[in-house]
Amino acid sequence: MSLSRAAWVAAVAFATLVPLSSGTNARAADDSDQLERAARASANAALSELRGVLSDPSLGGDRVNAIRRVLRSRLDYSKFSRFALARDTGAFSPEQRDRYECEFNEYLSYLLTTRLLRYSGEQFKITRAIALPNRDVVVSARISGGKHDGAGITLLMRAYSRALDQWRAIDIAFDGTRVRQTLRDRVEPALHKGGPDQLIAMLQLQTPRQPSCTPGNAAEAGSAPAVQTE
Repeated sequence: MSLSRAAWVAAVAFATLVPLSSGTNARAADDSDQLERAARASANAALSELRGVLSDPSLGGDRVNAIRRVLRSRLDYSKFSRFALARDTGAFSPEQRDRYECEFNEYLSYLLTTRLLRYSGEQFKITRAIALPNRDVVVSARISGGKHDGAGITLLMRAYSRALDQWRAIDIAFDGTRVRQTLRDRVEPALHKGGPDQLIAMLQLQTPRQPSCTPGNAAEAGSAPAVQTE
């Protein structure tokens, strides 16, 4: 089944971020197939979990918190926050870095939850999975039904276990617009204009207040499991 043009644009954009390494072309086809099947299954489970939350009328006012819980379990927040900073991590003191991570995680949850709340009874159907040279996998899905019929969602998936049974999304694209790049475009100007403190203040200003953001717990929000070596 062919991908939508937007999904292809997202896949190409993701692929350009991955440096080619020697021996890449020699990777066995069955290895790619295994990666693609595992990533596809994980992405399908994540999308099904989200659809269940979005379409459950019993959740009421708890829907936002339910979406946030799914996001924390399915995304590697640290990849988003580090990409947004590019190479500017040296400007932060340890305390500022902890605060940034905490506030960024709240902001990312708010941004994605706001976007996902647009959906309700739509179906999410995976159309393709493409293994990249570094073993990440681009998984593309199409929305059917509802107000957003035909729209695309693309996930950049990374395995966190040798058995390929633990995956996290390290980037998301909605109709070809990459969330990580959008975040970098917002973070970099604030950081360059006023330094870490202004960036942290900007994130606070643009995020409706959740229960107090505790820097020491920043890593708990969407942190990825350690890779199993055996």
